[in-house]
Amino acid sequence: YKDIHLALFWEVQEFDLSKYEGKTIKYHIYRVKNHPVDLTTELAESTELYLGVIDGEYIGGYSIPYKKGETFLGGFSSIEGKSLEELTGLTYPEWFQKWSETYE
Repeated sequence: YKDIHLALFWEVQEFDLSKYEGKTIKYHIYRVKNHPVDLTTELAESTELYLGVIDGEYIGGYSIPYKKGETFLGGFSSIEGKSLEELTGLTYPEWFQKWSETYE
């Protein structure tokens, strides 16, 4: 979780990630329709849910809008479709600064 590219998973979690240090996360990916994420993004066909599993236990996940052939339709949201700001009250730069101070 110390790599910022991998840390994007953590930005929309509502728990302390330190207890998972050194663990490997396996992702189970599902596409669903009528999720809050694809309902707010008119370009999306559906939403991809990434469920994180460590040692056989679901620990959290994130969602992103999906459309076949498109690379990026929006940012990461919680499984329920909440944004970073809704979950933490922080903007992305504020969250990144706090994350960097803690984990880099």
